[in-house]
Amino acid sequence: MLAIAEEILKLPRDEKIKILQTLQENIAMDDDMAENGNVSAEIMTELKKRAAMVETGEATWIEKEELLDYLKKRRNTIKDNYHQFG
Repeated sequence: MLAIAEEILKLPRDEKIKILQTLQENIAMDDDMAENGNVSAEIMTELKKRAAMVETGEATWIEKEELLDYLKKRRNTIKDNYHQFG
């Protein structure tokens, strides 16, 4: 058995469920993209790399609403600066 699988089996049930869900989503994404042919191999590699970064804690996801709020604030700041100094 893979060493990582042995480590996963030692985890509490709720963590194992989260890992299973993540794997299922990842596999479904791979299958969907492969079937539709919409994503190049390079993009798929990058997506997998970023997903791994999230899994290890090196990066985090943000919710869509949080991103939209950030972009709106940033846009407003730029507009205000433009009007102030423009």
